[in-house]
Amino acid sequence: MEQISGDIGSYLISQGPLGVLALIMTGLYVYERKGRTKDRDEFDEERRETHAANVENLKTIIPLVQKLTATMDTVLPLLMRNIDRRQG
Repeated sequence: MEQISGDIGSYLISQGPLGVLALIMTGLYVYERKGRTKDRDEFDEERRETHAANVENLKTIIPLVQKLTATMDTVLPLLMRNIDRRQG
């Protein structure tokens, strides 16, 4: 169990079985909180890595989308004109 101040521990032990139970529960609570902090740190690190990977993907994809958009700005009016000629 995690370390709890000696004054608190001796007071709880002097209270009998209920105090000992309270001491055990306090130790487990502190242990669990520290474990959650470690889990949260690991999750944050994993999220940072995933975010960096997503940014790299966007750096690759965005120029391609811009190129496609520029191409469609040129090609689409030509296609529409050809369609109009065929139908008219």
